[in-house]
Formats: sequence, structure tokens, C-alpha cells
Amino acid sequence: MAPFSPQALTPRKRQIEKSIEKADSIIRSGTLGINKRNFYGSIKRTRPRLSHDCQAKEQDDVKKVDVYDFDENGEALRESVFSRLIKPHEIGFPNPPGTNICWMNASLQIILGMRCVIDDLEYPGNGSPLSRNHLSSILQSFLDVLRQYRRGRLLPVHKNLSNLRAALSTLDSGFACEYQQDAPEFLIRLLDKFREDFYEMGKSENNNGETIPLKELSLNNCNGSFTQSCGNKRRVNPICDNLQFSMKENYCCTSCGMQSEKSQEHLALYVDVPVEKEACTSVKSALEQYMKTHIRELRCEKCEGAQCQVNTVFTQLPRYLLIQLKRYTYLEHLTQKITNLIAIPLELNVGNVVDSNVILPKPLPTDQEKENDINAENEVTEPTINKKHGYLEEEAENYDYKYCYRLTGILSHHGDNPNTGHYVADVFQSIPQRWYHYDDENVESVGEDEVLDESREKSGYLFVYTYRHLHEQLAFKPSDGF
Repeated sequence: MAPFSPQALTPRKRQIEKSIEKADSIIRSGTLGINKRNFYGSIKRTRPRLSHDCQAKEQDDVKKVDVYDFDENGEALRESVFSRLIKPHEIGFPNPPGTNICWMNASLQIILGMRCVIDDLEYPGNGSPLSRNHLSSILQSFLDVLRQYRRGRLLPVHKNLSNLRAALSTLDSGFACEYQQDAPEFLIRLLDKFREDFYEMGKSENNNGETIPLKELSLNNCNGSFTQSCGNKRRVNPICDNLQFSMKENYCCTSCGMQSEKSQEHLALYVDVPVEKEACTSVKSALEQYMKTHIRELRCEKCEGAQCQVNTVFTQLPRYLLIQLKRYTYLEHLTQKITNLIAIPLELNVGNVVDSNVILPKPLPTDQEKENDINAENEVTEPTINKKHGYLEEEAENYDYKYCYRLTGILSHHGDNPNTGHYVADVFQSIPQRWYHYDDENVESVGEDEVLDESREKSGYLFVYTYRHLHEQLAFKPSDGF
């Protein structure tokens, strides 16, 4: 076979460029589908036939040719043209008639909006993708969606969403049926499933050859992080590192003054909404009401007193703080939605509900720190971390917003009953620093004023707050997507 010559492709490249311009014009004018047979046929005749060697040498050309790699019906062509034009954050998810899966669509958009979570899910720890042999069907299906989503490939995303929904039956049979589900419940259960999957995958050998599951690690030996050093590898649990937080309840008996405490880890906070219509409240005041000191019926082990005073504080803060409002009251045979307006603060400061030794979220690693991690693969050392604040010592003095969070996501429910109605999501995309409204397949850019309007105050169900320092870092972090 004659040696490959780049010049030989030049006429073909010109033909492909003309075809691309024609495809762009048709798609932007909204007339895709008119004279589809003739349009696809003309493209098919211009497609060059490249050998395997040619594909390996001319990657740029292959990318262009792949845009027009299609079947006889032309469907793959349409897919690839869209793939080239759509950015990940502009992709909506289908809700075909009779399926009623808006709850899944809105929840997934919320997850995909948390960049640190999806970065760590796709490339945990050392930056290499997970082996398919160790993944559950749900996690594998989600990663299939994620990888096509980040490439901006519309039809493969939709196809993999169907696979994900089928896999959800292993989590709960209700998630695979045609009925409406509670979106926040699904969101938290899916994240918890991912957390458990990484616990199972996190079994590694220590220096003595013993197997240690990550789930057995305590906060004390994690140095402010849920990353575990095992032998010569660094293990990461993306859900723990980004979403899990710790809270401590301090108990004081009202009779004898005996004190005790209890610590727990959570993925979300569930706060009450005042039932009184005239009550004016906000997400911040609802959070403070949940955390405030109160009297609880609890028997004292020492004096057998019936009551104790309880004070709740954060002992470790997450990168992403999920706050769910209890929008429903459940009576004997009646479920009633609380539609009170809840003001949504753009910034949330939790400084008055944290422990004095609270561990703050870790910032994104710098390029130098990433390089050091790579160089230290065979010699794991402990980084110089401020255990109280969770970031490098030299950053502590310059950090002004230790306890501040920024609103980056709202999951809303329109309707009077959790078993009916419609779910939508508003997500702040760090790239391109803009809010987007996701209503199944319909995606539109919205302003900040619209996100904080009365409609969201009335229907807002779950809120995502991103640690402010991390939010500012992400604005300058290149996107791994399209």
C-alpha cells in the first residue's frame, strides 16, 4: 500500500468543511429533517474512506470525519452533528409520554452541576478511570451517562439514561416504574449508593497485607479528609470527600447536669418549614431553627431524669451542603404541601452553628500539589494540613470567608402532592459562570433574579450550597467537558 500523504486528503477536507457549514445552517435555522434523505445522501457521497493507519496519523481529520459517521437511515449523522454543537450544560434529558421521569432528570442535573463530585466520580484519586469490573450496574450506567455528557453527545446521553433507569431497579423497584417519585429522596439515595460502592471498592492492603475497608475509617485517622492512604495508592470516596459532613449533638441533663455527646455523618440536612402562613422565614433561618438549642425528651443514665438540653453543631463542613425543606405534612390519610414562601439567600454563612474545632472543606489542589502526588506514588507522605480548618497552613491567614457558602442549585417541585406534579432544576454552571433552568429536555439560561424569585421561594424543595472558596476556585478551573 502506498505511504500515507496528508496532501491527498485536502480536496476531501474541503468537501467536509462545506458539509459542516451546511449542517450548521440547517440546525441553527431549526429545519433539520426537511429533505433529510437528500441531505444525508449528499453527505454520504462526500465522506472519505480512510485506512486505519490514516486514522491514527490524522486525528484532526478523523474527528471531522467522525462527525459524519452514520447508518443508512442517517440517525448517527444527526447525533454527531449535535455532538459537535451542544455543550454539556446545554443538554436536556427526555421525558417521553407515559414515563413520568422528571424526578430523575432534575436530580441528575443537580448532580452533574457539582463539578468536584463528577470529576472525582470519573477519575477518583490518582486520576485514572475506574475499572468496569469493580462497578455496580448503577454506578457504571451513571458513568456512561457522565462520559457522553461531558463530550456533548446528545443521543448517547439519552440512550445511557435509559440504561441507568433500568439499573435503578436494583436500588428500588419504584425507581424503574412509571409513577412519580420523590426527587430529593431519589437524589440522596443515589448518592448514598455511590458512597457505598466506593466503600466496597476501597478495600486495600496495608503494609502488613491486611485488607481494610474504607467504611471502617474514623474521622480521627483521616486528618480532615476521607482520603485514605493505602500502601502506595491514595484512595478517594467522591461522595464523602465532597458531600458528607459531620454533626455533633451535645446533651445536658436538665436535672443533674450530666453531659454527653453524639456524632453522626450525613449527606443532607432536613429542616422544617413553619406551617403558619404569616411566618416569614428563609433557608438560613430554617437551618438555624433546626440547629438551635432545645429541650428533648431523653432519659438520663445517671439520674434517670426525663429531659435534656440539646445543642447541635457542625464538626466538619462539606464542599457541597445539601439542604432539603420538609415541604409536606403527613396526617392520617392526607398529605399536605406547605407552600409558604421561603426566602433563598444567595450566600449562606453557617459560622454561628459550627463547633470551635470545626474542620473546613479542603480546597482544590494546585498544579504543584497534583504533581507532588504523582511523584509520591511510591512514597506516600502526609500533607501539611491544618486539622482545624482542612486547608494548607499558609492559606489560613488570607481566607476571609471560612464559613460562607454560595447557592449553586435548586430542585423545585410544582404541584400539591409528592406523587404528582413536576420537578425542575436550576443549576449554576461554573463554566460559563451562568445559571441554567432544566425542565426535562428544555434548557434555558436564566438570570440570578429569576432564580431567587417568588416561584422558587414557593416551590424550592432542595438547595445546593457550594463552599465559597471552592466556588471561586471553580470559576478559574478549566472544564473537562466540551
